[in-house]
Amino acid sequence: PLMGAAFGFTTLYSFASPIQILLSATKRLKTGDLDFRVAGLKNEFAELAVAFNDMASALRERLKEITESERRYRLLFESAADAIFILDAEGDGAGKIVSANRSAAAMHGYPVEELTSLNIRDIDAPAAALQSYERIERLLKGEWIKAEIDHVKKDGTVFPVEISAGVFEFDNHKYILAIDRDMTERRRAEELLQRAEHLRTTGELAAGLAHEIKNPLAGIKITMETLAEESYLLQEDRSVLFKVIDEIKRIDGLIKDLLNFAR
Repeated sequence: PLMGAAFGFTTLYSFASPIQILLSATKRLKTGDLDFRVAGLKNEFAELAVAFNDMASALRERLKEITESERRYRLLFESAADAIFILDAEGDGAGKIVSANRSAAAMHGYPVEELTSLNIRDIDAPAAALQSYERIERLLKGEWIKAEIDHVKKDGTVFPVEISAGVFEFDNHKYILAIDRDMTERRRAEELLQRAEHLRTTGELAAGLAHEIKNPLAGIKITMETLAEESYLLQEDRSVLFKVIDEIKRIDGLIKDLLNFAR
């Protein structure tokens, strides 16, 4: 009996001790210590130790990849020139701003922390806010939306934005990714371009009109000058012709000014 008890205790200890080591290693792995490695085990437990160490190495590499991927995403998210919003798409919180980048905060005049406490309807202009529910419904149906609407800054300034939005799912919950671009400069450039086009058209019209008047007017002027040189004319009539010629010269000067404006 004593030999049997000693053998049983030895056998139990030979199993319990490696299991305790593996259990302790698992707890350290659970706390995030992925650099810990199991050593000193023998036989089948040595193979388990190798498998455990390989798993810890694989987890460490995977965590490194995830961390690097998250770093790249965060860098892209924060350095983007356009405003980027992540919105809740479901339930009573639909439209709530879950996350926003620095460009979104600067564009709307809010700190990031304050912006993420708002609903997207809080920064939509009244007309755009009324259509927000319809846009969310379209997004939930799988549609990718691109539209121009008006937003409101914290100081009340209304400005145009081009939105591009779609739905993605994370952890069995749907969210909206919305990218907003400030269209103020583009609108101003379009207005300037339109004004330039109007000026070009006006210039062409002025040039055409000036040429249409200038050619017949030159003929009239030559005719008046020829008549004024006739010897049979009374001095009073000749004076009238000279006045006509002076008026023609004045009109010709106005036409030259018009041509200069057209150019």
